[in-house]
Amino acid sequence: MHFAGKKIAIRALLGGAAMVGAMASTGAHAQSEPEIAEPAATSEQDSGSSLMDDIVVTAQKKNRAERAQSVPMAISAITVKQLDALHLVTVADVGATAPSVSLSGLGTLRGVVAASIRGIGTNSSIPSIEPAVGFFVDGVYLGTNFGVVLDTFDIEGVEIQRGPQGTLQGRNVTGGAVMIRTQRPGNAFAVRAQTSIETGPEYAFAASVEGPLGNTIRAKLAGYYRKDEGWFTNQTTGKPFGRESTWFFRPTVVIEPTDG
Repeated sequence: MHFAGKKIAIRALLGGAAMVGAMASTGAHAQSEPEIAEPAATSEQDSGSSLMDDIVVTAQKKNRAERAQSVPMAISAITVKQLDALHLVTVADVGATAPSVSLSGLGTLRGVVAASIRGIGTNSSIPSIEPAVGFFVDGVYLGTNFGVVLDTFDIEGVEIQRGPQGTLQGRNVTGGAVMIRTQRPGNAFAVRAQTSIETGPEYAFAASVEGPLGNTIRAKLAGYYRKDEGWFTNQTTGKPFGRESTWFFRPTVVIEPTDG
């Protein structure tokens, strides 16, 4: 059960395989040590150890990943295990875990982010105004403040780079950049689903299915839908105010050629 403001959310997670911990070598992931036979850990111990994992990032766009402690820039990185351990539901919640970072929504219009890093950001709902904090999903620049407060479902890791980052990321990253990586498909067939119902009413449905299509091809299809009916009623029109709906379909195909 999560408490977010005045909302009480009940979330249910339907598991397939334990694929949420499988992470691509090019993404932010936790390095794992050789397995040692030890007594089974409790959920509290698992959550605590996840917060102390060694984080590997790809912030500098090199041909190899690097330890976050070795990257010569101000960066905060969080893995999928840490997302679960800290109960982070949206990208805005991720911003609350990083110093001098705010990724909260704009108060005057739903679905718009008012992102700022080190006090540099754009607080506007006008689409023609370019953001000062850039959002990237799997390396693709979004270029807008609308619809980027994403749910953490199907997210593998998040890197927050404090700006300016124009040398590596291009324009509109004076304040910094938020790099979001989605999960890659695993080597085994797996189905994951999640649903939530909150006051408002606000409800969300998400699911993904993945598996191998051959010896060298893996694929995944993820879908997400969320709708908020709004908290207020316009007394003039009698209609709800503050409605918001978000949906996406995200196909992923990974091809790993053999040496031949």
